[in-house]
Amino acid sequence: MSTRGINLAGKRFGRLTAIERDGNIGTSAAWICKCDCGRTTKKAAGALRMGHVSSCGCLQKETRKFYATGFKRKRVSSAFDPCS
Repeated sequence: MSTRGINLAGKRFGRLTAIERDGNIGTSAAWICKCDCGRTTKKAAGALRMGHVSSCGCLQKETRKFYATGFKRKRVSSAFDPCS
């Protein structure tokens, strides 16, 4: 097992900021990260560096909420008549 590792402390990955190393997740180093929303979460270093993870889960919730409420189809105005 390699004792070397990349120090990610203080680096930003989307909404996450790496705080400190905390063991392993599988074969990848685990990092405790603080999200912009205020929550802390534990993520794998490889997932952070490759861009697979960008938030604690709050981004997915916001995106889901946006598409559920704010992104609705609008009816075409009756003033527009393509046949005339």
